[in-house]
Amino acid sequence: MSTFQAPKGTYDLIPPRSATFLAVRDAISTPLRNSGYGYIETPGFENVELFSRGVGESTDIVTKEMYTLTTKGNDHLALRPEGTASVLRAALQANLHKQGNLPVKLWYSGSYYRYERAQAGRYRHFSQVGAEAIGAEDPALDAELIILADQAYRSLGLRNFRILLNSLGDKECRPVYREALQSFLRGLDLDEETLRRAEINPLRVLDDKRESVQKQLVGAPLLGDYLCDACKAYHEEVRALVTAAGVEFEDDAKLVRGLDYYTRTTFEFVHGGLTDERGLGGAVTLPEDAEAHLLRVAGGDARRALTALEAAAGAAIAKREPEITLQTVEETVDRAAVKYDRDGDQHYDVASALIKSIRGSDVDAALHYLARMIEAGEDPRFIARRLMISASEDIGLADPNALPIAVAAAQAVAMIGFPEAALTLSHATIALALAPKSNAATTAIGAALADVRNGLAGSVPPHLRDGHYKGAAKLGHAQGYVYPHDVPGGIAAQQYAPDEVRGRQYYEPTRYGAEARYADVVERVRTRLKGDE
Repeated sequence: MSTFQAPKGTYDLIPPRSATFLAVRDAISTPLRNSGYGYIETPGFENVELFSRGVGESTDIVTKEMYTLTTKGNDHLALRPEGTASVLRAALQANLHKQGNLPVKLWYSGSYYRYERAQAGRYRHFSQVGAEAIGAEDPALDAELIILADQAYRSLGLRNFRILLNSLGDKECRPVYREALQSFLRGLDLDEETLRRAEINPLRVLDDKRESVQKQLVGAPLLGDYLCDACKAYHEEVRALVTAAGVEFEDDAKLVRGLDYYTRTTFEFVHGGLTDERGLGGAVTLPEDAEAHLLRVAGGDARRALTALEAAAGAAIAKREPEITLQTVEETVDRAAVKYDRDGDQHYDVASALIKSIRGSDVDAALHYLARMIEAGEDPRFIARRLMISASEDIGLADPNALPIAVAAAQAVAMIGFPEAALTLSHATIALALAPKSNAATTAIGAALADVRNGLAGSVPPHLRDGHYKGAAKLGHAQGYVYPHDVPGGIAAQQYAPDEVRGRQYYEPTRYGAEARYADVVERVRTRLKGDE
């Protein structure tokens, strides 16, 4: 047994929780990828100066929280405490902004490090997904990021969150506000360190969480009162675009960011849970076994997890228990703690049973296995992928609509997440189970692949070869090719397959469903290709 443990304030991601982590990261990044943001990865450490200049010398991140080191070559490095500075450095170093197609849209994911007081829910090592749009100042870009973040959180099942929105002004109006705020802060009874910070970056004082400071900040000047006309117009356009997208938000005149690189639009997503005063306020704790069960029964749906958490916490508080036990969770959500192991044999057994029930046209059995997978917390995208495969493998041209239905279901699942995704998966499962069946497409490609793998891959007939390059005609390429659109019926009697497989018939259509008409068509086409008609 190892005597080593992870450093204080850090954590290991191991199965099965690592699967949840990957699913969450993928859900957050999917809207970004779909909107043209390219992935960027930067080193885990950078020059200290990058963060002191980019983040701000007065910030706690730089003055107190960075892990720094000096190399043998006397380079001063720091483990990255946040992502923006590194991404901008990499983009500028690679001259991405000079290659056209502005803005440069990038998303990133990785581990970050801050030396903070380790406590429940706060780590010195944390993971983050972020995005940057570089090279253009446009309200549409600001609104886009807010909308994409909203889509990402909703795809995880989150609903009861709040979006706070404000403007920080720009280099024209922000200095005026900065001077007014500094004048106000100088009249307060603040400690020497806070006063020093106020002279360097007064917005950092507004971020101070100490109650003694917050009480004195009542009546502090608000940034919104100092915005120039250009910033006001910019902010109003952001608000209008977000509203037009159907995304609800709250204007928060006190929302600021102390990091030096922030200008104009700033926003924040807020959700209370165990520790937030608007949630359970730290009234109870949640042990790992109870937490694992909550995550399992939630099935990747954050809303279901929060609902179950609230019920379990209420029961624990009613029993005057300091923690939410596994038994309490089981009692309140009315589910047994033992479901099938998503990483074990039953994961594949139930998935196999779902597909075989669809293949066998037993719609009720298929829905039963689908329900078991949903309740066990199966990734809805895994289920959707299996349905897409089934549509081609077991239905094919017997119902040409089967594959579009399955693909549409997969796209919908990726956009909406659980619990609503269960409706989409049910829709697709019923359609596939009741569709006429044919495995002709499966056996056709299987037979063709077998011939190729057995060496029957002869030369392409000369008249089918590319004739567009210089000298092709001298080689006989494309000579004698008959353009099918020039002949009656659109089918030219000429050889298409290599000599080695000429006459082989891979596709043998069934007489089930819509494929029956393909059976008549393929017979007629093969006859005309031979020139017998």
